[in-house]
Amino acid sequence: MLSQVRTIDVRPTLPQSPAAALVLVGDILGLLVFIIWGLYSHGLPAWEMPQHTLTTATPFLIAWLALAPIFGLYHRDTLRSYRRTLGLLVGGWLVIAFVGGLIRATRFFDGGTGLTFFIVNIVFGLLILLPWRLAVVAALRR
Repeated sequence: MLSQVRTIDVRPTLPQSPAAALVLVGDILGLLVFIIWGLYSHGLPAWEMPQHTLTTATPFLIAWLALAPIFGLYHRDTLRSYRRTLGLLVGGWLVIAFVGGLIRATRFFDGGTGLTFFIVNIVFGLLILLPWRLAVVAALRR
């Protein structure tokens, strides 16, 4: 008996166009908004503690910059497809948030991680990144 399996062709892709490079800048800004929002919700205004803000953001920026291209988040087909963007961003962010948390848990960074930390990162990260990326798809499809 034969069965059909659907797969998504994902190839590591760095931004290869001006549009994709702008998306990368927007992603980094989105991650910074996510970190600043998180710090502020814990009573730590980011603008009063720029070094702490940078130290908090660094593990997630490292994880994003290392893994987003592997998930194909800058591939032309992804940037023009709602389905690919949704699937790859959600799946990619699950891994990226986990890896960022693991990096944060090392002795090189302050702060620990726990189940609640990961869940909050996943949910609130997607609340920022997903609308941005869907808006990108809408703009590039025009």
